[in-house]
Amino acid sequence: MIVFASWLPAQTTASIEGTVTDSSGAPIPAVTVVVANEATGVEVRLSTNQSGYFRTTDRPSGSYSIEVNQTGFKQAKISGIKLDVNSQIRRDVSLSVGELSESVQVQASAVQVNTSTGTVASTITAEQIHTAVLNGRHYSRLAMLVPGAVYSSGSDELAGAGLSQTGSPVSIYGLNNKSSGWFVDGSYDMNVGNGEANTHVPPIDSIGEVQIQTANYSARYGTTGGAVITSVTKSGTSAFRGSAYEYLRNNAMDARNFFAQSNPPLRQNQYGFSIGGPVVLPHYNRERNKTFFFWNEEWRKRRNALTSLTATPTDALRAGNFQSEVARTGRPLLDPTTG
Repeated sequence: MIVFASWLPAQTTASIEGTVTDSSGAPIPAVTVVVANEATGVEVRLSTNQSGYFRTTDRPSGSYSIEVNQTGFKQAKISGIKLDVNSQIRRDVSLSVGELSESVQVQASAVQVNTSTGTVASTITAEQIHTAVLNGRHYSRLAMLVPGAVYSSGSDELAGAGLSQTGSPVSIYGLNNKSSGWFVDGSYDMNVGNGEANTHVPPIDSIGEVQIQTANYSARYGTTGGAVITSVTKSGTSAFRGSAYEYLRNNAMDARNFFAQSNPPLRQNQYGFSIGGPVVLPHYNRERNKTFFFWNEEWRKRRNALTSLTATPTDALRAGNFQSEVARTGRPLLDPTTG
């Protein structure tokens, strides 16, 4: 999987808004507001309206800073503003009288409260995704990390190395698993025929964040009657980063199948690599704050044995002698032509 962040507007779903005021609480119009992504350095410049209000939308999830500059006031900067998928964060800024060369810096609280909407949602962070133990490493299992989620499948979720599941068997708050809507980078990731199967299964290491909305979500999800699960894939940053990994599962600690005489062998390997960073070309993006890439590739191999019970006719049954069945069932043998 390769992702160029500058080409994926569906991925940018968060917003920041606020009001700039002076120390008395009066709004300040025409103030320059700079909202910057702290990981990539990408900036967007805004100007407050007559009410001192500013708003920027379509921001990728990540950590942001707000810098406010106005002649006659000290520079104000708020850092560490965490934007989650589909979040709408409000940060009001109060300017103090002083020289522009002076500055007031504030570190945002680690707990971000959405005061703009009444959406009930849970966010699964990159750290939680990285440390989660998922059998089969199918991304739909991340929904099991939120309260009210129930796994509702009795099938082998490792079939086809975790890629051939017929659906996303996670029920949230008692609703049918077909009621939920799954989205990857803003695109609908469901089979419209059965309303259940994921049409695209991104590798776990390519996912940056997952948000699960369970109530009061936007009307744009009108086709969904249950939860809304939105996944955002990773993007490159201003620095080059990469990883290599392998996950192994075998039968060493598996229980023996009840009908098997021995523990069937199982060897499942999932391995891959990822790399991301800025796209740097001659005379382009030397500041590393314009275009970025992220590449993740994964392979899956599975070798296993199956246990099945079958009935095989004996030589006597094949010759038409059914006396052994009479002795086994304790019932008389009937001629089908006479009853």
